Amino acid sequence: MHRLVFAGLAAALLCSTAPAALAQPATEAARPAANAALAALLTDYEAYLKARDPISAGQEGDLAAKSRLPDISREAELARQPVLEAFRARARAIASDGLSSDDRLNRDFLIHDLDRSIEAIQYDSGRLAFDSEGGPGQSAS
Repeated sequence: MHRLVFAGLAAALLCSTAPAALAQPATEAARPAANAALAALLTDYEAYLKARDPISAGQEGDLAAKSRLPDISREAELARQPVLEAFRARARAIASDGLSSDDRLNRDFLIHDLDRSIEAIQYDSGRLAFDSEGGPGQSAS
């Protein structure tokens, strides 16, 4: 069974090669990355995402975050670029050979996610009222 344990993303992706994996309880704790550098990177990135997105952090139990709104200004979006690029550089610095298949998948998916986030900055997509996920009414509740 291959399992994507990168919990900082909005969607959990599960890949399984064995039907027995479907019988696992949904509350099973995510396994940390076996590679120490990758584990630290994923922890730092998840903390960054929670600090930047108080709505998601509040939904995950951070009561203090529920009193804040995300900064959707163009300045904040531009300020995120060097931070995202630093995360991407750290991810790329982790050699994929020698990683477990789960860790390799997490590393590659993180790089893909960071590439997309960095690319989106040039389109000022952070302030779009509607996207493929819906509009303001989707998350206002």
